[in-house]
Amino acid sequence: MARNRRQLTVALILSIAQPLTVELLAACAQDIKSKATAKLYEAHRIVSLAPSNTELLFSLGAQERLIGVSTTCNYPPPAGKLEKVGSFTSINFERLARMKPDTALFVTGQGALASRLKDKQVQIVILPNDNLSKIAGNLRTLGELTGRTAQANTLAQSCERSLSELSKLISSVKHRPRVFYCIWTEPLLTVGNNSFINGIITSTGGKNTTDNLDAAYPRYSMERLLLTQPEVVILPSNAQKRLALSKPPWCSLQAIRNKHFYILPETVEDRLSRPTLGIFEGLYWLSLRLHPELKPKLDTWIEKWRTTVRPQA
Repeated sequence: MARNRRQLTVALILSIAQPLTVELLAACAQDIKSKATAKLYEAHRIVSLAPSNTELLFSLGAQERLIGVSTTCNYPPPAGKLEKVGSFTSINFERLARMKPDTALFVTGQGALASRLKDKQVQIVILPNDNLSKIAGNLRTLGELTGRTAQANTLAQSCERSLSELSKLISSVKHRPRVFYCIWTEPLLTVGNNSFINGIITSTGGKNTTDNLDAAYPRYSMERLLLTQPEVVILPSNAQKRLALSKPPWCSLQAIRNKHFYILPETVEDRLSRPTLGIFEGLYWLSLRLHPELKPKLDTWIEKWRTTVRPQA
């Protein structure tokens, strides 16, 4: 019953709010754990059903092999102009058959969707994206898939190095503020310890107030939030329009009263929602808000990243 309720919640949100700020939210109702294909053959006609995979292909300069995407693949802007072969949760099989792809890309949690292609003579690749550390590995997998192993290795090493450098930088902080990360406001959804956003909070020197929850994106009650009284609240882009932050119950939160709340940009500008190269801009954004005293060091860190990698703008 609990699993059915989670599936209904996700389906409802997807029906009224696509595209969401976090692509994995659509997958949180599924328990399928998948890995990238062990042996890959080079792909020349790729369809991507997940925004993060699409963005990583562009980062590798392999977008010319991308012939179709999902309706939520909207970054970088040219991705949104490609033909749509489905959504994050569905596939248009008639269109797919006409396009004749040789490879289809998915992410963890889309296993049930991917399984529907097993008899379609399409190479299925499912990339894990539940942890920041998986970005480098996904780049290497896509590099192997597209014949760009050298570029992928360079980017992957830069990712690993930058995450390590940020970790050392953040290790100097004396206080890690307790953070409540709101994925959606109605119903109230947050991030548990199996979400890559939990790793974002930790990496930027915060303490996730809901890291005791195993579900990636669990429902949460306003009553529990009021009892927790986080020091910092991160809100989705729709919060400004949907929430009366100056009125109960939100005004009863200390973080709201102290103006220690931050509203994420619109989906396309939000660099925290997808595990891609853009996540480093998101890490910088959140680190500055949790630890403004580190701004000079964080500025140096992000400039080094930008100069080294030059991710897609």
